[in-house]
Amino acid sequence: MKRQSELSSNIDPKTVIGRLMNTEVTLPIKEVLGTSGEVCKHLGEMIRLKNPREPRIFKTTTRIEDKERQYLRKILAQALNTISAHKAGQGHLIRLRLTSNGAKIEGILDTGSELNIVSHHIAEKL
Repeated sequence: MKRQSELSSNIDPKTVIGRLMNTEVTLPIKEVLGTSGEVCKHLGEMIRLKNPREPRIFKTTTRIEDKERQYLRKILAQALNTISAHKAGQGHLIRLRLTSNGAKIEGILDTGSELNIVSHHIAEKL
C-alpha cells in the first residue's frame, strides 16, 4: 500500500502540474513575501504523507492464585456496579467511589486521558 495524504488520493498529479505550469499568477511581491511562511506551512500540512492509523492493543499476563482471582472478580464486579450507577445520571463522566488504605476517594475515569492526576490533598491521604 502506497503512503499518501487524504488530499492527494483523489487528484492526478500530472494533470495538476500541467495546469499549474501554464497558469499566470499576478500577486504583489509583498503579499508573496509576507505570507510565504504561512503558505509553506499550510501547503506542507496539506501534502504531508500520513501513515494509516492502527489500533494499539496491549496485553499483559500475570499468574494469579485462585484466592486472588476470586477477590479480583469480586472487586471488579463492585467497580462495574459503581461505574454503571454513577454513569447514568452524571453525563459523560464516569465517577468511581474508591477506597485506598482506608481513605475514601471519589475518582473520575477519563478514557481519553494520557495522564493520571491526583490532587495534593488526596495524595497526602494515601
